[in-house]
Amino acid sequence: MAETIVIIFTIVAVSNGFGCPTASLTPRQLEAIGVTTYTVFAVAYFASCFGRISVACLLLQFTQARVWRAVLWTMIVFQGMLFLASELVVFLQCRPIRAFWTHVPDAKCITPQENWTMGYSFAGELSYLTCA
Repeated sequence: MAETIVIIFTIVAVSNGFGCPTASLTPRQLEAIGVTTYTVFAVAYFASCFGRISVACLLLQFTQARVWRAVLWTMIVFQGMLFLASELVVFLQCRPIRAFWTHVPDAKCITPQENWTMGYSFAGELSYLTCA
């Protein structure tokens, strides 16, 4: 369900000009793209983490070994914490939230370097978990 929402909002963003040169877009189109891509980020983290949690829950049904059950439960808890942390980053990135996609006087947003650091950390955790 979450992935369907991501696809729908991505289609809406593309229909508003997402992927076109920014100079060729109107301010209204840029704002619409900002709102839809913000929603995609928020929902995509949910879909990503809960997809892995779902697989771990499925694997729990096939094993009775204590070690594997402990490993799977540890993964489930870690994925839940990763989801909460990523959602906090998405929702606290800018205050007020609409400053993410439009100019708001006196808005407080994290710096691009902080944003990159968190993005690389999230991607590094995901690649480590899938390659381990």
